[in-house]
Formats: sequence, structure tokens, C-alpha cells
Amino acid sequence: MKLPISKAVSIPVVCGFLSCACFAGMNMLGDMREHLPRFFLLTSAAFGMLLLAFRVWDTAAFKKRGYAFGIVLLVAIVSRLTLIGIAPSLSDDLYRYLWDGRILAHGYNPYANIPSDTVFAQYHDETYNRIGYKNYYSLYPPLTELGLGASAWIANACFGGSTEAESILWKCMLIIADIGTILLLARILSLLRKDMKYLLLYAWHPLPIIEFAGQGHSDALMIFCLMGVVYSVMSAQRRLPAILYAAAIASRGIPIVFAPAFLRYISIKGILISLGIALCLFLPFYSSAALHGIMYSTSQVAQFFTFNSFGYWSIRSVFEQLRAWNYESFIPVILAVIFCGGLTWLYVKSRKNTAGDLPQDMLDICTLCALVFVNMHPWYFTWGLALVPLTASYAWLWIGFVVQFTYIHYTPHSDDALITIGVIEYGVFILLLLWSRMNRLDTVGKPKTISSSLNEK
Repeated sequence: MKLPISKAVSIPVVCGFLSCACFAGMNMLGDMREHLPRFFLLTSAAFGMLLLAFRVWDTAAFKKRGYAFGIVLLVAIVSRLTLIGIAPSLSDDLYRYLWDGRILAHGYNPYANIPSDTVFAQYHDETYNRIGYKNYYSLYPPLTELGLGASAWIANACFGGSTEAESILWKCMLIIADIGTILLLARILSLLRKDMKYLLLYAWHPLPIIEFAGQGHSDALMIFCLMGVVYSVMSAQRRLPAILYAAAIASRGIPIVFAPAFLRYISIKGILISLGIALCLFLPFYSSAALHGIMYSTSQVAQFFTFNSFGYWSIRSVFEQLRAWNYESFIPVILAVIFCGGLTWLYVKSRKNTAGDLPQDMLDICTLCALVFVNMHPWYFTWGLALVPLTASYAWLWIGFVVQFTYIHYTPHSDDALITIGVIEYGVFILLLLWSRMNRLDTVGKPKTISSSLNEK
């Protein structure tokens, strides 16, 4: 039922600012690990406001009043700013970020030195005490390290080296990148001739707000660069996609997996140039000690860390039923084969696609990663969530919400609860993916996606 113009405008506006109130309320929780039920309640309420706003949103009604995009952007900015001063308590990654920035600002190489090294004894303060895995070398790519170093340098020069100031400066950088992503998504939606209400699905979603503005994860930089690649490809730019792809790789590393999707638009030569630029950004940090540090930390992470992994736990359960000997050594190999085979199939499947299909091709790769990677922390799902406005994937909208409940891992006796959450999380995700696929197969001719409008221009 179509609402009157006044209600079609006022309900989304009220939902937006109630959502902001939910994020503001998280400031009063303190250590969120100690108040997870309240955190889950506030997150669920914010997600409910998003769904209600999306359901009743009427772009025509907003256009009559002249602020359709303005209200989306305003709520997105306010909701992120409410969390900028909050101390990270769901993840300790920000403390490692701050540490890397600090030692880089003092002239040390984060790839060649571990936090527990005695040379850093004078810097062993509260930030150091909160770092996880103090005997690991840094694995964050060079562009992220440069951003962290800049934040630390400004904090030293202007704020007396305040840890809080360094944290806020870093989060400001992430928020600016995240708002840049929203602006790029708006431009891409315009190119695709799609309703601006789809922008809500990322701009107001709790996951990027909590993980970037709240917990300070660096993925916001990578996502901004990737959306820049998508926009520049759709705008028929020639050299810019390769440069932005290089920046994405130098921000996070994981965008290498999107090479099959970009191959038709950037070319093999362009992708090699992107990799070369990314490697050049690493050169200021290069040394034999740095290379050893990266290889050591990579091998340790690959061997010993699993979290929220559908692929790992599914294959492990099969081996346990078969009572297979030494099955742990086979699982990474099996997952690697599945991943490489999946990437190859996705590349072959997308060879005849056009630029309008690029977001869906990228999301297919994100789905493969989600089902195969041995580590899928909540903030990893922001990679696919950023593509939801362009693909209308309700599977990713769902999993981007429910993955936040995996933070129950930090509560005592959480194993049974994590299994239950994992079944709900991935079970519904797979069902929604299958439902979406069936709907496409029912479409006459070329499967209809939200991106197909670009092909019609």
C-alpha cells in the first residue's frame, strides 16, 4: 500500500535518526564484550530501522521535497560520528594499528620488528598491553601502514602523542573513505538508473558503521578503492581503474582475488601494472628482515587461525565422520583447490558479461570467499555488503547483519552457541542465494539484475 507523501518521507527520516540513537547508545556500554546482549539488541534495532526505512521509502516523495540523497547521507555521517570516540572492545585490531603507526612515526619498520622486541621497551604502555599476538610481525599492506604512520605523526605533532587523538584521526580517515564509498555508490546507481533507496542498504547498515567508525578496521580504505574501480570502469576510464586497483591491493591485499572479474576491463597488462604499483609502495619498507617477518606471520596465521568458517567446519565434520587420520593437513589443500576451481569457473562464466554485470561478478567472488576462507571475521563481510546496493542481494544483507552475533565467541562456553549461530548464518545465506538464483533462471532471456540497466543505455 502506497503511503501518503508526508508519511513516506517522515517514517524513513524518523527511522534514520532512531538508528543514530542506537549507535549513540553503544557509547554507554563501555566494554561491549561484557554487555553483548545490549549490543545485540541495539544492533538489531538499527537493522530493523534500516529494513523499515527501505520498505516504505518513496524516492518520488523525497524528490518533491528535494532531499532524497541528503537524508541518506546525513544519517550515514551522523551514525558514524557517534562512534568515533568509542574504544574498541569487540576486536583488538585497532591497538595493533595504533602500535604500527607509532613505531613507523618513530622510524621503525613494522614488517621487521615485533611489538615484544626489547628495543620498544620505552613504548610498552596500555596500547601495547592490549595488542594481541605480540610476537607477530605486521601484515597490514603499505598504504594502510602509511595512513597509520600519518595519524601517529599528526597526533605527536599536534596532540602530544595522545593515543586517543591517534585513534580518532585514524577513524576520521576511515569515515572519510566510507563516506566516499557511499558517494561512489550513489554515482554508480545513477549510471545504472536505479532507485536511490538501494543506497540505504550499505549507508545505514550497522556492520560498516560498527566495524569502521567503531572498531577502526582498515577495510574501509580498500572498499573505497574497489568502488572507485567499479565507477571508473562504468565511466569508461582507461588508466584510472588500474591505478585504483593498485591502491586497493596496497590497502588490504585481498583485492587480488577480484582479478578474474576485472580482467576484461583492465586487461592482463593493466593488472600486472596494478601489482607492480602495489609492490612499489612496499619498497620503502623492504629489507631481508621485513621479508622474513611477512613470511613468518603469514605462515603462522595460515596454520593456526580459523573463525566462522563454513568451508573448514563442513569439511572437518565430514572427515570426523569418516574417522580419517590426520585430516587437519588435508583441509587447507581441499579448500585451496575448491577456491581456485571456483575462481576459474566464475571467470569463464563472466567472460561475456559487460560492465553493468561487474558488481554481480565481484559479489560472486565475495560469496566464494565467504564459503571457503578459513577466517571470516565480521568485518570481512563488508567486502560483499558494499556491493549490495548494486546487486540487491538479500543474502548478503542478511549475513552482514547476523555475522555480528559471532562476537558471542568472547563469552564463556560459547562453542554450542557459535555452532547454532553458524548454522543460522550460513544456512539462511545459502537458501537466499539459491532463491535468488532460481528467480534469475525464471527470467526470460538474460537474467535480470540490478546492474542490467547500464547495458540498456
